[in-house]
Amino acid sequence: MRSPALCPPSRPPPSGASPSATTPARRNASSRGSQRGQSLVEFALVLPIFLVLALSIIDFGWALRAYLTATNSAREGARLGVIGATADQITTRTIESSSGLLTGSDVDVSFSDPGHQPGTSVTVDVTYQYNYITPLGSLIAAIGGSALPDPLPITTSATMRLE
Repeated sequence: MRSPALCPPSRPPPSGASPSATTPARRNASSRGSQRGQSLVEFALVLPIFLVLALSIIDFGWALRAYLTATNSAREGARLGVIGATADQITTRTIESSSGLLTGSDVDVSFSDPGHQPGTSVTVDVTYQYNYITPLGSLIAAIGGSALPDPLPITTSATMRLE
Protein backbone atom coordinates (compact mmCIF):
# COMPACT_ATOMS: atom_id res chain seq x y z
CA MET A 1 0.00 0.00 0.00
CA ARG A 2 1.29 3.42 -0.91
CA SER A 3 1.76 6.27 1.44
CA PRO A 4 -0.02 9.48 0.36
CA ALA A 5 3.12 11.55 1.18
CA LEU A 6 5.27 9.70 -1.37
CA CYS A 7 2.89 9.99 -4.31
CA PRO A 8 1.92 13.50 -5.36
CA PRO A 9 -1.58 13.87 -6.67
CA SER A 10 -1.86 13.84 -10.43
CA ARG A 11 -2.66 17.13 -12.08
CA PRO A 12 -4.76 17.67 -15.15
CA PRO A 13 -2.98 18.96 -18.26
CA PRO A 14 -2.95 22.73 -18.83
CA SER A 15 -5.89 24.10 -20.71
CA GLY A 16 -5.59 23.86 -24.47
CA ALA A 17 -2.80 21.25 -24.42
CA SER A 18 -3.31 17.65 -25.30
CA PRO A 19 -2.21 15.17 -22.63
CA SER A 20 0.24 13.46 -25.00
CA ALA A 21 2.19 16.71 -25.72
CA THR A 22 3.12 17.24 -22.09
CA THR A 23 4.27 13.75 -21.25
CA PRO A 24 7.93 13.38 -20.27
CA ALA A 25 8.61 10.98 -23.16
CA ARG A 26 7.72 13.67 -25.72
CA ARG A 27 9.84 16.33 -24.02
CA ASN A 28 12.88 14.02 -23.88
CA ALA A 29 12.59 13.03 -27.54
CA SER A 30 12.67 16.62 -28.73
CA SER A 31 15.57 17.62 -26.46
CA ARG A 32 17.64 14.61 -27.58
CA GLY A 33 17.65 15.90 -31.14
CA SER A 34 18.92 19.32 -30.07
CA GLN A 35 21.58 17.72 -27.85
CA ARG A 36 22.80 15.65 -30.78
CA GLY A 37 23.16 18.82 -32.83
CA GLN A 38 24.93 20.56 -29.99
CA SER A 39 27.39 17.67 -29.68
CA LEU A 40 28.11 17.84 -33.40
CA VAL A 41 28.84 21.58 -33.21
CA GLU A 42 31.11 21.11 -30.19
CA PHE A 43 32.96 18.31 -31.99
CA ALA A 44 33.43 20.52 -35.07
CA LEU A 45 34.88 23.29 -32.91
CA VAL A 46 37.25 21.04 -30.94
CA LEU A 47 38.46 18.79 -33.80
CA PRO A 48 40.87 21.31 -35.46
CA ILE A 49 42.47 22.13 -32.11
CA PHE A 50 42.84 18.45 -31.29
CA LEU A 51 44.35 17.70 -34.72
CA VAL A 52 46.92 20.50 -34.46
CA LEU A 53 47.86 19.29 -30.98
CA ALA A 54 48.19 15.65 -32.05
CA LEU A 55 50.15 16.49 -35.22
CA SER A 56 52.50 18.80 -33.33
CA ILE A 57 53.24 16.05 -30.79
CA ILE A 58 54.02 13.61 -33.60
CA ASP A 59 56.26 16.04 -35.51
CA PHE A 60 58.01 17.20 -32.35
CA GLY A 61 58.87 13.60 -31.52
CA TRP A 62 60.31 12.91 -34.97
CA ALA A 63 62.25 16.20 -35.00
CA LEU A 64 63.67 15.40 -31.57
CA ARG A 65 64.70 11.96 -32.83
CA ALA A 66 66.47 13.57 -35.81
CA TYR A 67 68.26 16.05 -33.52
CA LEU A 68 69.41 13.31 -31.14
CA THR A 69 70.59 11.12 -34.02
CA ALA A 70 72.54 14.02 -35.56
CA THR A 71 74.10 14.89 -32.18
CA ASN A 72 75.14 11.31 -31.48
CA SER A 73 76.53 10.92 -35.00
CA ALA A 74 78.62 14.08 -34.63
CA ARG A 75 79.91 12.78 -31.30
CA GLU A 76 80.83 9.43 -32.88
CA GLY A 77 82.75 11.21 -35.64
CA ALA A 78 84.60 13.44 -33.19
CA ARG A 79 85.45 10.42 -31.05
CA LEU A 80 87.01 8.75 -34.10
CA GLY A 81 88.91 11.95 -34.88
CA VAL A 82 90.46 11.93 -31.41
CA ILE A 83 92.52 8.85 -32.26
CA GLY A 84 93.94 10.36 -35.47
CA ALA A 85 91.48 9.51 -38.27
CA THR A 86 91.31 11.58 -41.45
CA ALA A 87 88.46 13.92 -42.33
CA ASP A 88 87.08 11.41 -44.86
CA GLN A 89 87.10 8.60 -42.30
CA ILE A 90 85.35 10.85 -39.76
CA THR A 91 82.71 11.84 -42.32
CA THR A 92 82.09 8.20 -43.24
CA ARG A 93 81.78 7.17 -39.58
CA THR A 94 79.38 10.04 -38.88
CA ILE A 95 77.15 9.07 -41.81
CA GLU A 96 77.21 5.36 -40.88
CA SER A 97 76.22 6.04 -37.27
CA SER A 98 73.25 8.18 -38.32
CA SER A 99 71.08 5.22 -39.43
CA GLY A 100 70.62 6.66 -42.90
CA LEU A 101 69.62 10.14 -41.71
CA LEU A 102 72.70 12.05 -42.91
CA THR A 103 74.49 12.35 -46.25
CA GLY A 104 78.01 13.56 -47.05
CA SER A 105 76.84 17.13 -47.63
CA ASP A 106 75.37 17.28 -44.10
CA VAL A 107 78.74 16.71 -42.35
CA ASP A 108 81.65 19.15 -42.03
CA VAL A 109 84.90 18.17 -40.27
CA SER A 110 87.48 20.72 -39.18
CA PHE A 111 90.72 20.51 -37.22
CA SER A 112 92.10 23.39 -35.16
CA ASP A 113 95.60 22.34 -36.30
CA PRO A 114 96.08 20.79 -39.74
CA GLY A 115 99.04 18.79 -38.38
CA HIS A 116 96.76 16.91 -35.95
CA GLN A 117 99.02 17.61 -32.98
CA PRO A 118 97.97 16.29 -29.54
CA GLY A 119 96.14 18.92 -27.50
CA THR A 120 94.43 20.47 -30.54
CA SER A 121 90.79 19.81 -31.32
CA VAL A 122 88.60 18.24 -33.98
CA THR A 123 85.11 19.61 -34.62
CA VAL A 124 82.35 17.76 -36.45
CA ASP A 125 79.47 19.99 -37.56
CA VAL A 126 76.21 18.40 -38.70
CA THR A 127 73.43 20.28 -40.46
CA TYR A 128 70.26 18.39 -41.30
CA GLN A 129 67.08 19.66 -42.95
CA TYR A 130 64.09 18.02 -41.22
CA ASN A 131 61.00 17.72 -43.43
CA TYR A 132 57.73 17.56 -41.49
CA ILE A 133 55.89 14.26 -41.75
CA THR A 134 52.51 15.89 -41.13
CA PRO A 135 50.89 18.98 -42.69
CA LEU A 136 51.54 20.86 -39.43
CA GLY A 137 53.23 23.89 -41.02
CA SER A 138 50.30 24.63 -43.32
CA LEU A 139 47.76 24.06 -40.51
CA ILE A 140 49.52 26.50 -38.20
CA ALA A 141 49.85 29.01 -41.04
CA ALA A 142 46.11 28.73 -41.73
CA ILE A 143 45.19 29.17 -38.06
CA GLY A 144 47.79 31.60 -36.79
CA GLY A 145 49.05 33.35 -39.88
CA SER A 146 52.77 32.64 -39.32
CA ALA A 147 54.34 29.55 -40.80
CA LEU A 148 56.98 27.22 -39.39
CA PRO A 149 60.24 26.97 -41.32
CA ASP A 150 59.93 24.15 -43.82
CA PRO A 151 62.26 22.27 -43.81
CA LEU A 152 63.31 22.78 -40.20
CA PRO A 153 67.11 23.25 -39.95
CA ILE A 154 68.73 21.05 -37.29
CA THR A 155 72.33 22.01 -36.53
CA THR A 156 74.65 20.41 -34.00
CA SER A 157 78.36 19.97 -33.46
CA ALA A 158 80.82 18.00 -31.35
CA THR A 159 84.33 19.13 -30.44
CA MET A 160 86.93 16.89 -28.80
CA ARG A 161 90.62 17.27 -27.99
CA LEU A 162 93.13 15.17 -29.89
CA GLU A 163 95.20 12.78 -27.78
